[in-house]
Amino acid sequence: MIRGKTVKRICLFAGYNYNNKISEYVIDYIIELSKYSDIYYLADGVIPESELLKIRPYIKNGWVLNHKKYDFGSYSELAKNFVGWDIIKNYDELLLVNDSCICVNSFKPIFDKMDAKDLDAWGLLFTDEANIFKTYDAKDYLLKDKTSTPNLCIGTYFISVRSSFFKKPVFQNFLNSVKRLNNRAEVCERYEIGLYLLLLQNNAKMSCYFERVYRYSTTYMTEAFMLLKNGFPLLKVRIFVDNIGCIKNVDGIAATCEKFCDFPYLNYVKNIRLERNIIVKVSKKKNSKKIKNIIKYFTPVFVIDFFSFIKRKKHQNLKQFLKKLFKYLTPEILHDAVKLPKVLVKTFKNKQLRFSLKKRPPYYGYYPCHIKKYDKIQRNRIRMQLENCNDNVVIFFNIMREVISGGMLSIDRLAQHSAAVTKDVTILQSGLPLNNAIIDNPFFEYSVLPISFKYIIKEICPKKLLLNIPEAFLPEFIDNLSDEEISWLWSIPDLHINILNQADEFMPSTHYIEEARLLCADNLAITAAHQRYCTKEKEIQYQCPVYLLTPFLPNFYLTTFEQKQKIIIFSPDINEHKELIVNLLEKELPDFKFVTISKMKLEDYKKLISKAMFTITFGEGYDGYFIEPALSGSISFAVYNDLYFPKNMNKLDTLYSSWQDLKEKIVEDIKRYSTNADEFNLMSTLLRNEVKRFTNNDLSYKNLNELYARFLKSKN
Repeated sequence: MIRGKTVKRICLFAGYNYNNKISEYVIDYIIELSKYSDIYYLADGVIPESELLKIRPYIKNGWVLNHKKYDFGSYSELAKNFVGWDIIKNYDELLLVNDSCICVNSFKPIFDKMDAKDLDAWGLLFTDEANIFKTYDAKDYLLKDKTSTPNLCIGTYFISVRSSFFKKPVFQNFLNSVKRLNNRAEVCERYEIGLYLLLLQNNAKMSCYFERVYRYSTTYMTEAFMLLKNGFPLLKVRIFVDNIGCIKNVDGIAATCEKFCDFPYLNYVKNIRLERNIIVKVSKKKNSKKIKNIIKYFTPVFVIDFFSFIKRKKHQNLKQFLKKLFKYLTPEILHDAVKLPKVLVKTFKNKQLRFSLKKRPPYYGYYPCHIKKYDKIQRNRIRMQLENCNDNVVIFFNIMREVISGGMLSIDRLAQHSAAVTKDVTILQSGLPLNNAIIDNPFFEYSVLPISFKYIIKEICPKKLLLNIPEAFLPEFIDNLSDEEISWLWSIPDLHINILNQADEFMPSTHYIEEARLLCADNLAITAAHQRYCTKEKEIQYQCPVYLLTPFLPNFYLTTFEQKQKIIIFSPDINEHKELIVNLLEKELPDFKFVTISKMKLEDYKKLISKAMFTITFGEGYDGYFIEPALSGSISFAVYNDLYFPKNMNKLDTLYSSWQDLKEKIVEDIKRYSTNADEFNLMSTLLRNEVKRFTNNDLSYKNLNELYARFLKSKN
């Protein structure tokens, strides 16, 4: 730790100049570093003295030597031949810096933070090119077995070594012994990774300004702009020369992110490309995909994937198989022709729809071309909801399909109650999949009318933005963002993404979590709907904070035994045990009516569960089909599991240890409760009170207020 004293820094600056010229970005980089250190410069190559004059006012001394030993060659020559260790040892800190980067942000916050740490060496960022999957906390990554991280190093484009280590012979010998090697890869292995291993082997205390290990060679990837938004001071030149990291729309992102930097850099980019004769190719959009889809539409399906069809359908009975096979042997255009009368009837009956030759998206969605006056509807909603829009905006993404689910209702209620708990935030609701039209749901009314994301981005540009995205639809969101939408998101100064983890088994792959992290500059969080997966272990797994966000519940119709009817409700979930259990109940309980929930309006559903004596959930267990009937005075049955049920929940008699246990006991349990009012009311009350312990709107409001407190507290 060297805080509390004036730190004497020496910088050995390695230059490699194209066209024998010191570029403008290098001069300005040296000017910034000169505020904090004495700079000694060595150019590898041949440049005239007139070029050195450009930087003379900002450096202690400068030389030119055509040594061809890359950056470490310059560090070595400066240390042993030009500056000398006798001078270097008079400093507190030695900086090894090269000219491969544009300086885009001030180094003051960097030195202020690192001066407070007791270290032997530090850099800006740990990098491991072999880490292609996820982000890690640097401390955790450094504790891994060293043999599993052989490519880990501190980026040597900027590295600091303190006097506690650079005065040691082992370090001086390392730098003095740099030799000319055959290629850049050898230099990286022997000297860049070699320096890190040297520090490691000598138990040096190390850290980096950014205490993360991100994916890939981070400073060449899109992640470089994520770092930039968080104050990273440097931007690699090669991003704009050969785009080694294949950053999509690199110039667009660069233009968007410049406003977040202390020092504008687009003019540097322009000059660098002129100096190096870089011609940026503008890619033309290809119609090949569209042509392929047209061909596919007129081609019999079996030609495309016959073997996959046989594999999927071979277990069906002969009649079903032949029916599907006939359909499979015909082109898709004929399938649509058969459906056309039904489509026309539905379009005619529904005044909101209009006929379009474009096929509907899967799973009961629509495209904008299927909705009458779509543009007018969206613009009216925009005008109404954004009338008093402020700089703090929260968007909840719901599912735009003609279906109903507990997750959809939960998201809508979060939007509804958000509008009530905070006045400092504009609450909006939008839709997924992104390409689907925003539609009115036939089964429930939205509390906050959804607006297309494509319209939202054209109307507002908030300073702070929080996107709440359901876990199962995060891949769809990431994959279908347009260039315009991506640029808009990058333009938000303080963008946060919250993954609504409503069911942990549907959490997306690490790839999509990392893509979300990249988009929001590591302002990523997860809110868990269940306490069981709101844990420290999940935070380590996903490398982001995980908070509890208990779903809100509507008001239910509470009824007693005397008001109940002999109805047993089944959840709509698909379950391998479901058919056997349903058949058993229908056989053994002929006096009961059995109802499987399907495409039912919310109010009708609430009335049904209040009338029904019993409900069996075949889904998560501790889900809406267990909780909501219990709060309506009915008795809910489920199979207990450790993933969704609260850890401290009492094991009631209606919770079975397995599906086999449920199968063996449920008939007798239903008979016992349905014939004894006292036992029914006792179990119903116990169940309702137990559910209220863990799921209640007081807890939901507490979790929601905490969400907004975190969001508003975060810095702009």
